[in-house]
Amino acid sequence: MKNFLYLAILTSVFIIGCKEDVMTFPELSKAKVRFINAIASTESVKIIIDSSTTLNSIYRGQYSAGIDVNSGSATRFEFFNNTDRRILIPSQFYTFPASSQYLVFLSLNPLKVPTISDPIPYLITSPFQGKPAIQFFNYSRTVSGKKIVITMSDNLTEITPDGIKTSQKTDVLPMYEGRHSLLIHEKDNYDTFFASIPILEYIPGKVYTIYIYDLPGISDRVGVGVFSN
Repeated sequence: MKNFLYLAILTSVFIIGCKEDVMTFPELSKAKVRFINAIASTESVKIIIDSSTTLNSIYRGQYSAGIDVNSGSATRFEFFNNTDRRILIPSQFYTFPASSQYLVFLSLNPLKVPTISDPIPYLITSPFQGKPAIQFFNYSRTVSGKKIVITMSDNLTEITPDGIKTSQKTDVLPMYEGRHSLLIHEKDNYDTFFASIPILEYIPGKVYTIYIYDLPGISDRVGVGVFSN
């Protein structure tokens, strides 16, 4: 087991976004939306919001900043392949409450057609007194049918004990304070190691979003991204 953990931590992994990232509160009349590109077949996505705000080049595995959008009325979102400018996902309309925060994932459905998730409420502050928190999202088709968990590499404590399948998410869960590296693998099976998160400091009060996504042409590893409030 020690050899496995040592190799796992040293394994070259695909990880995007492991840095401190601040998502500020929106204006009272606004909502804030962050987009995550988990589409393996598309290198870069362009998003146009209400024909005015444009997000260029959200690359595979990356996330946008939190974008202010109008609340209380329908907001139009258009999605394009940034390489050839073709429409990637039909236009979508959403109405957001004022002063709210949401995540929207772009991914592939079971037919491998690009789609987007319904907006997911996003917490700014950990609900666990004096502790950091995490929420884990699985947008990988590579691990379809498997329950995926996050485990601390130093003591094998499962942070997400129930595991989640493709297109699922965990509840917001308590995380251990301090500097930790994490392993992502199939539940109860350390031989199915899919990715690792290098040492990152988890700070009380913060909420850390962790997500996995497919990598083109790779069937035994997944990409992983992390950002915090």
